[in-house]
Amino acid sequence: SNSNTGTSSLGYGAYHDRPDRIGSGKLENPGPQQWFDTSAFVQPEYGSFGNSGRNILDGPGYKSVSISMIKDTKIRDAISLQFRTEFFNAFNNTNFDLPDGFFGSPSFGTINSAQDPRQIQFGLKMIF
Repeated sequence: SNSNTGTSSLGYGAYHDRPDRIGSGKLENPGPQQWFDTSAFVQPEYGSFGNSGRNILDGPGYKSVSISMIKDTKIRDAISLQFRTEFFNAFNNTNFDLPDGFFGSPSFGTINSAQDPRQIQFGLKMIF
């Protein structure tokens, strides 16, 4: 804990210290290997919390289209069969998770994971 509050043993992100911001942190062409300019952040002086605010940088966007097709077929008066096909993230867009924002972490500023790719499921339901 650089602020001398005694919480450094809890690990990355478990304390309230923040780095000092000396630049905008924005990159012209961010990518998963470097989503923001990590050189725009420095260790604050001992005994201070740092001047970086919350939510000062934008994360990656999210695009997803889900499609569902349903076909009902009547078998008898009170019985029908329903066939469903569901597409989640139908166009298979890559949706990155947020970058590592914990100053001092080995992966600070990088994106290490993404949301699920396209998923397709089929279902058959009897309604009576």
